[in-house]
Amino acid sequence: MSDDAVTTAAEQRSHPPLTGSELELLTGFLDFHRQTLRIKASGLSREQLNTALPPSSMTLAGLLKHLAGTTGE
Repeated sequence: MSDDAVTTAAEQRSHPPLTGSELELLTGFLDFHRQTLRIKASGLSREQLNTALPPSSMTLAGLLKHLAGTTGE
């Protein structure tokens, strides 16, 4: 994904609400951060997604899989 496409996608994501119930705020912030991770990871190769960056052993692919499994997406 080009830098322009990333910028456009980032501009189109829904921003979290600033007011609302606890559930609305939590859901809004989780949605915002899920969208952000998808945008950031969308232009990466399979190799890049599976590369761990020390000191963590977590990879972006692992994080995306975790999000998909916990949110039903």
